[in-house]
Amino acid sequence: DKSDPAGLASVRTGGRSGIDGSIREEENGPVEITVYVQVSDLEATLVRVEKHGGKTIVPPTVSGEKRWAQFEDPEGHVIGLLQG
Repeated sequence: DKSDPAGLASVRTGGRSGIDGSIREEENGPVEITVYVQVSDLEATLVRVEKHGGKTIVPPTVSGEKRWAQFEDPEGHVIGLLQG
């Protein structure tokens, strides 16, 4: 589904479990992939992440009906969290 005004193309799993995804074409930027992991509690997960050397880069955020966040692991990889 490419109808998103931000230029995101949605990928839907169609199942009862799993996380839908999205992709966006960047004209001049580097190729980046962000993997999202489904968690039951964003805040508690981010506390554990920071305890183990990670850093929150997008605090818990609401988009539509979804709550999500992102963190950077100690090696610099960005990982997304989706509450659900």
